[in-house]
Amino acid sequence: FVWEPWMGTLLYGIGFTAAIMTAFYMTRLLIGTFFGEFKGWTIVPGWVDPHAAHGHDDHGHDAHGHDDHGHDAHHHHEEPGPDMQGPTPHESPWQMTLPLVVLGALAAFGGFLNAHPLHLVGLHLTPLENFLEPLFAAGQAVVKPVEGADTFEGIGLGLALVAFLAGAGAAYWIYVQQKGEPARQLAAQQPKLHQLVLDKWRVDEFYQAYVIGALDQVADLCVWFDKVVVDGILARLSAFLVALSGTILRQFQTGRLQAYAAVLVLGLGAVGCYVIAPQASVRQTIDEARGTYALTAAPGFGYQYRWDVDGKDGWDGEFSEEAAKSFSLKADEERKVQLEVKNALGQTSHETFTFVRPRLDLSATAPVKATVTRGADGKVRAVPGHDPEALKRALQKGAH
Repeated sequence: FVWEPWMGTLLYGIGFTAAIMTAFYMTRLLIGTFFGEFKGWTIVPGWVDPHAAHGHDDHGHDAHGHDDHGHDAHHHHEEPGPDMQGPTPHESPWQMTLPLVVLGALAAFGGFLNAHPLHLVGLHLTPLENFLEPLFAAGQAVVKPVEGADTFEGIGLGLALVAFLAGAGAAYWIYVQQKGEPARQLAAQQPKLHQLVLDKWRVDEFYQAYVIGALDQVADLCVWFDKVVVDGILARLSAFLVALSGTILRQFQTGRLQAYAAVLVLGLGAVGCYVIAPQASVRQTIDEARGTYALTAAPGFGYQYRWDVDGKDGWDGEFSEEAAKSFSLKADEERKVQLEVKNALGQTSHETFTFVRPRLDLSATAPVKATVTRGADGKVRAVPGHDPEALKRALQKGAH
């Protein structure tokens, strides 16, 4: 981002306009508060609070002990208005007045503690000139004043006074000389704009609808996620799984020896059935470069084997104790090998294996090294292998 020269003028113009508006509404506030007509209750000289005159205490009972919740009780909740009567407004207690006086004095004369513009008339009142200097020490290294900024001090003071006089003068003319009639006419001509300004540009409503509303939606989503996903699914599902697993495990952990013995017998029976049943599995030894394949069947109690290795229809022979077979394949050749195993109980198991010898990738074959020499007859000869010493001797003799 590059700060253009006209941006400074624009920024100053915005501040100058804001100063006029501030002077206007502060003067309007001052006139309406201290110089306008009282818009509260109807002032009655010598007015006395009727509740205090009847001797009501703080507990809602009068001096005779009667309950103060009868026909006069509603007066405690009435809002001030032109239809009500009351005393002449008076100043606040000193506990509230004193802080206001201190703040007002500082607001009115605090500027003289660092009044640089008074240098123009020969007065030097700057006791706080260096008070905030440590805060801006780092900023002074990168922020430099514009050339000729000192000469703008008098112009800036004059413009500030113009802004004050313009805003305050406009408020005085509208609300004192014209009794607020221009403001009422403008409000009547522009009712929507008047209501928008009266609603403080509806910033609070916008914030409530789009900021707080969005946060409320996120909060509602988090509440839903917590109830449905965290509590409803994760917590309850995990609790259900734990309870289910406990219920299942309790069926096996009965504490009865006869139940444990029965399970042990069943387990041993299952293991025995697996061991006794023939397993038609083989261990393969494959050399794809040479195309040789060796198969060795798994041994077992009373096992006999029957093979179909040549790939032709039918078995190569009857059952025998020959547990190993080997064969060769050409490149790209495919062959299906079958094995049938029979145990001592006459049970059989059958399995088919498919083998395909891939074509060799000659591009990936490591290059053959050779020693090239030129003989006495002038012919070039290549000797496979690489003998560094022989190559060195050949080079010494002038061979290439």
